[in-house]
Amino acid sequence: MVDNIIFISVKDIMKTLSVSESKAYSVVRQLNKELTEQGYMVIPGKVSGKYFE
Repeated sequence: MVDNIIFISVKDIMKTLSVSESKAYSVVRQLNKELTEQGYMVIPGKVSGKYFE
C-alpha cells in the first residue's frame, strides 16, 4: 500500500490501520523511538514507509 512512499504521515497510518488520530500518533512515536534507538534520524509526525511495513 505504501510501496513508493519514503515517509508516511499520521493520516496515511489512520487509513491503513483504520485507527483514530491519537492511536496513529502513538504508532508513529513508537516506531520513531525504535528508529532513534537504532541510530536513525526521524521526522516528527512521519515514519519511514519501509519501516512501517
